[in-house]
Amino acid sequence: MSEHQRDARVPPSVGKILGLDPDGIGSVSIEDIVGSAPAVKMLVHQYYELEKAAERLRLANLKYEEEISKRGENELLRNSVAALEQQLSIYEDFERAYANKKWAARLGAFMQLVSSVAVGIGVNLSTPTPSVGGVVLIALGVVIAIVGIYAASKG
Repeated sequence: MSEHQRDARVPPSVGKILGLDPDGIGSVSIEDIVGSAPAVKMLVHQYYELEKAAERLRLANLKYEEEISKRGENELLRNSVAALEQQLSIYEDFERAYANKKWAARLGAFMQLVSSVAVGIGVNLSTPTPSVGGVVLIALGVVIAIVGIYAASKG
């Protein structure tokens, strides 16, 4: 492809600095630029354009770094949330176990109360003269006491 064909398809400003092809910039001398006010203006203008482009790149880089930092923070927060959810699950398991144990302790205490009443009535019935009803109530009270102790310790 010839140079003329390339220039016909590509706008003249693309790939050029100050309207010059970068390969041919060595042919321009400092004296040519210093002696020409438009060339100095173009040089200053090009410098400002490059500074603007560099500032845009710096800002884009800062935004990119912030995004990377936020992604790291998000990952850290996700890990923290997962750890807290795991701790919450453990605490919920403890709470359920405590509620079950509390219920079993109440059941055991109630059964001990019923057992004490049954044994007391059985002893009262058997005290003057031995009776079958008194012995049965005492035996029933002992069985209820054993079941109550088992229920309280098992739950």
